[in-house]
Amino acid sequence: MELVEPGDVERANEFTNRVVLLLKHDWERAKREASLWRQCCEEEPQRMTLPDLRAARDPNDFYHIKRNGWLVLITVVAIFALLVGIVLICRFGL
Repeated sequence: MELVEPGDVERANEFTNRVVLLLKHDWERAKREASLWRQCCEEEPQRMTLPDLRAARDPNDFYHIKRNGWLVLITVVAIFALLVGIVLICRFGL
């Protein structure tokens, strides 16, 4: 890779965008690997290309994560039912 000339703003911006894409992908991958919840409820992050970033309407919102809504709903309902069961057992000794 050639060094960016001090007056070459376009190449400097391209380099910055490429580093942003690399860091964002790595950040999303690391968050998913560190959380069992994310591994169950989200699909694997997809790397975005530089042309996709340029075509995005809002550059701050260029990384979309698909979530499995049914799994989240079932998990929340199961946790709620478990808590209600615990409260009933503690309160009434069922």
